[in-house]
Amino acid sequence: MKKLLTTVALLALFVAPSFAQSLGGSYVNLVSPTTVDPGDTGVVFQFYVWNASTDAEWVTDVVFTFPSCFTVTAGSYTYTGSNPAWTFTFTPSGYIANFNDGDAGYGEIYGGDGGTFFVTVNVGVGCPPGPATVHWSLTGDDWGSPPHFVEGDVEFTIGGTATEVSTWSSVKALY
Repeated sequence: MKKLLTTVALLALFVAPSFAQSLGGSYVNLVSPTTVDPGDTGVVFQFYVWNASTDAEWVTDVVFTFPSCFTVTAGSYTYTGSNPAWTFTFTPSGYIANFNDGDAGYGEIYGGDGGTFFVTVNVGVGCPPGPATVHWSLTGDDWGSPPHFVEGDVEFTIGGTATEVSTWSSVKALY
């Protein structure tokens, strides 16, 4: 009986921690802006990303999917924590912003850690006004038990006025 209890205790030490890792509870918050207008260019969306893993599930990929009438033009991130500096590779793909593990390691955002991502977009003139969402997803390094992938939406508003590009000719036409 003592041998059985010792075996169970040893298994609990080695097996239980592998079930504690996951991305459950991780999130993305939209910091700014809350409203954009059709035709806006160079709009910088700021997101706060948090990895809530209680053990060693680290985030390898952060993806932001904007409405299809948007065009992603640039992306960056800042991290000021105590863990090693992040190494994400940014790749824009139409209306999708991809931040992928740039050093092919275990992941970049450690459990219990977060930081800020910036995505610059152009808003299409034909974007319909009203409520809109940016879909986000976080992918982990597959350590431990699921979920290794979490996703959600953050909301903002597309205004109803397209911004026209002013030219000298259009100004002269007013007078």
